[in-house]
Amino acid sequence: VANRRPRMTQSTPATWRPVSAAGEIAVVSMHDEELFGKKTVLTDYEAERRGLIARVDLHYPVFTDTELNIEDGGHVMVDGVRVQPYRMACIDATIKNFEDHPHHRKMLARFHRQNATESFVGNSPNGLGYYTDGWKLLYVHSGLTPNQRARRLKEFEEYEGIAVLASCGILDRCYDCVSLDTYLVGDPIHSASVGLQFNGRVTRRDPDKIIKGKEINPIGILPILQYEGQGETLNEAVKRSQFEKLKNVVQQTKFF
Repeated sequence: VANRRPRMTQSTPATWRPVSAAGEIAVVSMHDEELFGKKTVLTDYEAERRGLIARVDLHYPVFTDTELNIEDGGHVMVDGVRVQPYRMACIDATIKNFEDHPHHRKMLARFHRQNATESFVGNSPNGLGYYTDGWKLLYVHSGLTPNQRARRLKEFEEYEGIAVLASCGILDRCYDCVSLDTYLVGDPIHSASVGLQFNGRVTRRDPDKIIKGKEINPIGILPILQYEGQGETLNEAVKRSQFEKLKNVVQQTKFF
């Protein structure tokens, strides 16, 4: 996706000056090429090639209804509690990611609803807290006050162990945590621009992301739930997930 704006902040500040004798109003705008130079087109691919941002590896972990032991009622039963199958897939994908990539530490998980962000990092069988120990699990959404959100973001950013922060869209843009190295998409992202912005949360380069002289690539996780027992093919499951647009935006895919 090409950015056809000048390589500056997204807003366009303008300085208004008093009306001149001729009745004209002078404006200073970031679109003034005499001041800021020619507009450029810089794709993510080009930014990666220049070493300005890190390359994101997209992972599509596949979980079948057989593996998750989905019952006739359409739920996964955990200690007598019903868990929605895709939520179980998101939980398993998160745990597996940190097991397989021990140098990754910070994940941003995205959902559409506030209650989904809260339950994903909660302590019930519907949340990561039930299956993990010692992780920092936090959520932020618009239902919290600005001070509450700021405190939780600070906790998340300063925690030295594995930390997972769940949000419902408010951190898609402009959130800058250099140490973020992983994201999980818990609900489809239908907007290409939002997908590109969200993907950009983990592309900041950081000396702490260099392990034994090699930079670790950030990871994007898009779990796939396949109803194999009902005859659904993998291609059909991928199509149903509605992750195609995000995949096309990022253009870095890996199936396993």
